[in-house]
Amino acid sequence: MNRRREHAQTRPAECRRARAAGVLPLAVLLLALAAVSQQSGPPTLLPPMHVTFGQSRLPQSMLDRMARQRARRNQAKIRQETRQLLRLSEQVQKQLARAGNGVLPAAVLKQLAAIEKLAHKIRDRLRDGGR
Repeated sequence: MNRRREHAQTRPAECRRARAAGVLPLAVLLLALAAVSQQSGPPTLLPPMHVTFGQSRLPQSMLDRMARQRARRNQAKIRQETRQLLRLSEQVQKQLARAGNGVLPAAVLKQLAAIEKLAHKIRDRLRDGGR
């Protein structure tokens, strides 16, 4: 029990010393920054940035080349997605033929949802030009 009392009595003093040790370097740093800012004179301004929205500073030939590359990538993606759409639709057609007039399996419904999503994706890609 004696140890607890001693520890409780010495702890606030240790805390004060630790706080003082942390505050002193911070105060010195703030004073140094204030002194430097007063000595340096007026702040130097950075040159204005020439930013134009909607226009590019790239040469037109480079912009054209980038547009052609983007169109090729877009066309390749459309081809790949249409092949995938064809595969999915053939699979659904076979499963529907097997199911007959009965209830559709859940897998077919999932494939139909995937077909719809893929068709919308292709339509948007064709409409927007791949942007």
